[in-house]
Amino acid sequence: MKTRGWLVTVVFLTNLATVRAENTERLSAPQHTSDKPRPASPGTPEAPGIAFETALNTGLYLRSDGGIGVVLSGTEGLTYAQQGVSVNTGLILPKVDPFLITCPVSNCPSTNPVLSAVNIYGQTRKDAGTPEWESVIGLYSATGDPDGQKVVQYLGGMQAPGAGSLWTLNTDIVRNATGGGRYSLDGLPGSGVPGSPGGIGRSDATIGYELDLTNWSEDDAPGGPFVVGMFISTLSSYSSLAGLYYGSAKGQTVPSWHDGIFFAENTVKDNSIFDGSSASFSYQAAGSHLAAFYDNSRSRTGLSVNGAHTSEDILLSDTAPVGIAINGVHATAAITVPPRQKVCFDTTRSCLSYDDGRHKWLLTGPTGTNIASIDDDGNMILKGHITQGQVP
Repeated sequence: MKTRGWLVTVVFLTNLATVRAENTERLSAPQHTSDKPRPASPGTPEAPGIAFETALNTGLYLRSDGGIGVVLSGTEGLTYAQQGVSVNTGLILPKVDPFLITCPVSNCPSTNPVLSAVNIYGQTRKDAGTPEWESVIGLYSATGDPDGQKVVQYLGGMQAPGAGSLWTLNTDIVRNATGGGRYSLDGLPGSGVPGSPGGIGRSDATIGYELDLTNWSEDDAPGGPFVVGMFISTLSSYSSLAGLYYGSAKGQTVPSWHDGIFFAENTVKDNSIFDGSSASFSYQAAGSHLAAFYDNSRSRTGLSVNGAHTSEDILLSDTAPVGIAINGVHATAAITVPPRQKVCFDTTRSCLSYDDGRHKWLLTGPTGTNIASIDDDGNMILKGHITQGQVP
């Protein structure tokens, strides 16, 4: 079936379909493909709202005048062709079970073929400067309120007890592959065959998923309008494993990513990562690393601790040979402690501090009493005695 003036033809095939076309044109004769209206075929409904419920294959195509054509065909070939207009036309496919033997691009199994209810496959054929998009869904939202639901695309799944694993959305893109190979069917690309290393130019990107958000309204700081690139929400009775989980295929011998999360220049204003939860640990590092935390920035402060903590700001409980190692050259001091703050060696009892009021260094003993002092002029006072010539 040909359509003039369109570069795109979309075909949906099902084995059970209900099609409702809200238009004023009548059904055309069998195998009729002209843009001109024809009298209705005998036995076809005359009402503007036309509905079919039958075990037929269903095809949807785009007409040259901007309309939508729906084709119903059975085992005897084409039986009806419905000419529609570009608005108020809907396609309803109720209770369509997966039945088409499908070889998904980039993920085609060699055994237990995939069955699908909708199978769309295409190949780019235009010149390098022509954008080619396999499918496009758009919605212009001109009405609504804060509690209204205007959604461009919705995917829903329901997992019954004992049903096995279920995915709502699964995407797969392969860089540097040629179609065919063992995991392929009927000449389709299938899972593909790895190309030669470096087979794709370094200027050619491979992007698994792109999320674009353009804000032409106002600066939306915390406390303002809810404007986010991705919103992960739940309605659960129990806690799940993770909101975001990184994994790799079995048998992979190299790390998947150089950076798990990468924030490019001029992308974040306030906090690259903000934790407002009440999790037991805000950040936990496991595994084997050169450093669990590595600061190579040009920040004014490497680590700033300003919270209302009820115990220690920094707690070292490991068995490393050195608790804190201070290297490099520090122009002012390696460690600075404000006056009357104690540096203690046995919880909070054996401590050293500086009294800026009396201009003295104070050393307290295990009982918390002062046992020695030395002033700014070097005068020392000891609570006990000085013994010379003995091993300390």
